[in-house]
Amino acid sequence: MLDEYVAEVKKISKINNWTEDLIIRYVYYDLAKRFSFDIEYNPLGNSKKCMEMYRNADYKMTLNECMRTNKVICKSAAKILEYVLSSLGIDIISIEDPESIGRNPHVYNIITTKDGKRYSIDLQEDMYLIKMHAFPVHFGLSVTNPSKYIVSYHEQEVMDLVLGHITKDNYYTDEYLYNLKFDASYIEDFDERLRFILENIEVYQPDNIDYIDRKWYHKFILEQFYGLYDFNYHQNTGTIRFRDCYKVIDGKKKLFCAITVRKKQTTDVYIFNQKKLGYVKIDFINFAYAIKNGLVVINDDNIRNLTKTISEVKKDPSKIYKKN
Repeated sequence: MLDEYVAEVKKISKINNWTEDLIIRYVYYDLAKRFSFDIEYNPLGNSKKCMEMYRNADYKMTLNECMRTNKVICKSAAKILEYVLSSLGIDIISIEDPESIGRNPHVYNIITTKDGKRYSIDLQEDMYLIKMHAFPVHFGLSVTNPSKYIVSYHEQEVMDLVLGHITKDNYYTDEYLYNLKFDASYIEDFDERLRFILENIEVYQPDNIDYIDRKWYHKFILEQFYGLYDFNYHQNTGTIRFRDCYKVIDGKKKLFCAITVRKKQTTDVYIFNQKKLGYVKIDFINFAYAIKNGLVVINDDNIRNLTKTISEVKKDPSKIYKKN
């Protein structure tokens, strides 16, 4: 699978007479659109399974399987990118993020081009942005100063225009984010503002996006509006929190993305609705009833009044509200 892909890219790049930069950009975008983050690693994996998947990403057999299934983790994505681009004559290495915490550190790539540019790229962190037709913010960053771009916004824009990733009439969807920020700035009430953002969190319906990539895009959007006190995704703290939920349907776990908002006396719950491309607020009692009837919340810690409400529902099912 890997070698066939390399041969395919060689053929396409030769026909189009691409420069080194365009080859890198093409492969980066193409793999980002193909791949999805493996839910068997996160959120469904346990520590033993995650360690095994992480360790096996060093083997070509595993990488070929990733190419077949289009399921990756950070390490396998970086290793595939390294294999493909190095086979195309590009100087690329995979490195572990020195700031990562835990036994499975994050892995990304560093490229040194023939004209002397040295920069980092992070395929896993850009997959969801590329799928959502947004600007890939983790491409072309300085190795020593990650807040600085070695490959400028304009240079990336030109490459994307040449490769057809964007056009003047179909530009990056970041423009929608700017409009969302502008409209939300007029809403002062915390709850109303959050509801507006969640109901309008997407504008683009990608052809291929799975659970984790979509959730990470929503995380990216929320981080544009809220600081760590209200929303801290990595520590799972703050007023606003993601909740990974699933229900077993026909023997398979179907994932649902929920967001809880901690209030003084209760909890607001939003569930993502794919048809509406946004989150829909549901009654907390209905949420408890769904859990009683098979919905599993993987990270259900600190959901205020949940245990009490589930107990009340069990005792008196008449408490269930009609569907909104």
